[in-house]
Amino acid sequence: MSRDSVRYGRVPKRTRERMEENRVAAQVENEQSMPEVETKEVAIYDIREMENKELAIYDLTLTISQAHYTTCDYLEARSRNLEKKPAIFNLNLSDFNPNERGNADSMEMHRITTWQYLATYLTPCIQRLVEFAKRIPGFLKLSQDDQLRLIKTGFFEVWVMHVAKFSGPSENFITFFDGSYITRQQIEVMFDYEFVVALFNFITSINSLELNDIEIGLSSAVILLTSQRKEIGDPMAIEYIQDRLVEALKVTISKHHTNDPNCFAILMMKLADLRALGDKHAEHLTWFQTRACKLNVPPLFAEIFDIPLANRLPPQQQTTVVEKQSEQ
Repeated sequence: MSRDSVRYGRVPKRTRERMEENRVAAQVENEQSMPEVETKEVAIYDIREMENKELAIYDLTLTISQAHYTTCDYLEARSRNLEKKPAIFNLNLSDFNPNERGNADSMEMHRITTWQYLATYLTPCIQRLVEFAKRIPGFLKLSQDDQLRLIKTGFFEVWVMHVAKFSGPSENFITFFDGSYITRQQIEVMFDYEFVVALFNFITSINSLELNDIEIGLSSAVILLTSQRKEIGDPMAIEYIQDRLVEALKVTISKHHTNDPNCFAILMMKLADLRALGDKHAEHLTWFQTRACKLNVPPLFAEIFDIPLANRLPPQQQTTVVEKQSEQ
């Protein structure tokens, strides 16, 4: 008995042929449909992956936004009705005549005194930046040395990013969170003309982008989590966090600046300019660090800007103010 006889029994030949044709056609159709099913499964997987990525970006943006609103004094709503007034520095440049004998010493003390006044305005901002940093997802998982280094090297840049919001396009002064302002001339006393020009140019250019509070908060986090800082122990871990923050910033910018498709690219270039400004500021700090014996600044300010204080413990016995706050 043939195999076909066993397979089909006593079925007429023409019927058997028709059944065989149907079987082959069904098999071919099934094989052809399998790639389509697999394609649909891949498409569903891709959609889910995209949804998960969008949800992660949304969660990160929400977390950073809440951290910024909670810890930053330089918010848009506060700037609208802010009453501006000169900061009380009790100093007058007209008192210093460059032709007078001993003027160099007088100008040195003038520079030091002005900087000390500035320290009183910046110290609360340092405390708030530490709190902001602790709320950035992944920051507290970094080594404590890297946390401290990021805050030290990033503070001035983040502060400039914040304070720019309170500066008008034609103003020749920088306004602090309470409305007190320091003039361009006073800033030149502490630093130099070229640095001050770069500072005000950045403020003008960053304000032209019309960033909202959320975008400034995300930008601040991107600035803070910069892996190229000196003496960083684990740049890869920092870069991983920053990449996520940059992606969240890009998505947010694209949603809020639909009429300016180049806004994100321009912002990233501005942040590079800010980085250069921060490097110049670090160079100016050397002058103050070498005159630490003449300075009287808050301990936290001294910690951030590496100002050696006479009553500080040796390095191996120190528990820094920033480290204490990070442990809270």
